[in-house]
Amino acid sequence: MVTQQFKERLKEYFTFTRKERNGIFMLLVFIFILQGAIIYTHYSGFSINNSDSPSSLKEILDFENALALMEKPDSFAFNNQQQFVSTSKEESGSISYQQFDPNTITAAEWKKMGVNEKASLSILHYLNKGGRFRKKEDLKKIYTLSLTEYERLQPYILILDSVPEIKYQDNKVYLSRTKTVALIEVNAASKEELMTLPMIGEKRAEQIIKYRDLLGGFVVEDQLKEVYSIPDSVYQLIKSKITINNSLIKHIHINSDSISSLKHFYITKPIARLIVNYRLQHGAYKSVEDIKKLPLITDSLFGKIEHYLMAD
Repeated sequence: MVTQQFKERLKEYFTFTRKERNGIFMLLVFIFILQGAIIYTHYSGFSINNSDSPSSLKEILDFENALALMEKPDSFAFNNQQQFVSTSKEESGSISYQQFDPNTITAAEWKKMGVNEKASLSILHYLNKGGRFRKKEDLKKIYTLSLTEYERLQPYILILDSVPEIKYQDNKVYLSRTKTVALIEVNAASKEELMTLPMIGEKRAEQIIKYRDLLGGFVVEDQLKEVYSIPDSVYQLIKSKITINNSLIKHIHINSDSISSLKHFYITKPIARLIVNYRLQHGAYKSVEDIKKLPLITDSLFGKIEHYLMAD
């Protein structure tokens, strides 16, 4: 009796209609196909790797070329148009890289560097309307030039010292004559004026002004190297383009100023107190050189502060 019931129960579970048998068969076929695909891809070594795609390789080459160019500052020369160009052109495919001023090059030269015609014509139209690129970042204002294109070209951009007279005809730029750029007087210059100097962006201009205020004005050009964001390489680029007006310096009066007024970027509070105490004990200073008698005033320090001091 029990055996008969068990057989009937098994028959109930393992008896399928034709429709159910077809479904089971299709499911098994799908499982076998999927398993075969997994085994094939595992043992065939097939893989998808975008890092070896032509576009990725091109970007790597561009990056390496840019690094190589920046590490070889002596491999540049001026051509007959006074453009600063690389004497060893790097090429990636049909693209030729060279230092260039976006204010002066033609549509054909943009094309050589891989810039599409729409973007180059937009740039020339901008120049024709009187526009000018005064720093590298200005090129990002051209909306038809993608950020990727800008980043690729950025290491090669060099804004020339002179402002060319530009004429625009037949998609070409013609330089009729060159005007000399006026020197920047750093003791009175605004942030915008300072930003016209090579390698001086908004942040560096703001730091120059902040340091100028701390000093009470610059006495000599070399003091710009004391601005922490101005390395010597940048200073060498701008030193011939600036001038200093010493009459704009804010002076310190050693015979009348208080300790707090005597404090200066170069003069610490202990030195300011010493200047005042000596004055109270010995009377007014007859000349600025008299403070050299103070024990904390070294020749080096005096050389820094003498132009800021007055004894009247």
